[in-house]
Amino acid sequence: MRPIISRTERAQMAMAFEVCAWDKPGNVDRCHDYPDTKLEHFLASVIFCRSALEKAEQRKGSVGALIREATILTGRHKGGNTHFGAFILLIPLIMGGTIRDASEIVRQTTIEDALDFYDAFAHTTVRVRDEDELDINDPKAKEELIKRKMTFFDVMEYSAPHDLVAREITQGFPLTRYTADLLITHQNEINPISKVFLKLL
Repeated sequence: MRPIISRTERAQMAMAFEVCAWDKPGNVDRCHDYPDTKLEHFLASVIFCRSALEKAEQRKGSVGALIREATILTGRHKGGNTHFGAFILLIPLIMGGTIRDASEIVRQTTIEDALDFYDAFAHTTVRVRDEDELDINDPKAKEELIKRKMTFFDVMEYSAPHDLVAREITQGFPLTRYTADLLITHQNEINPISKVFLKLL
C-alpha cells in the first residue's frame, strides 16, 4: 500500500511542476529566467517553505502568520519574489483541505491576520499599485488597518478589483477549481501544464 501524499507534498509538487513546465511565455520556466530570478530560486523556494506548509496542514497557526512565515523562509535565496502569490492561495487551501473549507477559513480571518500579511511584504519584493490608501510601503498603513478593523479577508476584498489573487480568494477560488479540472482533462497529454497555462492567458 502506497503512503498517502500529504497536502503539503501536493502543494510542493504543484509549485515545482508549474515552474518546470515549458513553454510559459513571460514566465520563468526550465528554459527561461528573469535577470534577477532563475529556475533554481523557484525550486529552492519550494524546498524552503515546507515547514510553514506543514503547519498549515496541521492548523498550527493563522493564515496571515503562515503566509509571513513561508515568505520569510523562502527569502533565504538570492533571487526575487518566487511564490508570494502562491502562498496567499495555498495556505488557506492546505489548511482547509477543500475549496469550501478554505473559503470559510479566509472569511474567519482576523485583524491580526491582516497585520501579519502586511508584515510579510517586508520580506519579499512585490510590485504594488502607486497611490494606494493602504500602501504596503507606508508605515502608517497598519495603523489604518487597525482603525478600519480590517481582517485579512477585508484586505482581499479591498484589493480584489485590481488584483487577481485577491479576487480568487474573495470569490471562492473559482479559477483554482477550473484550472484543476483542466489539468485533469489534459493529464494524459504531453506537457499538460503548459497547455493549461496558455489556455488561461
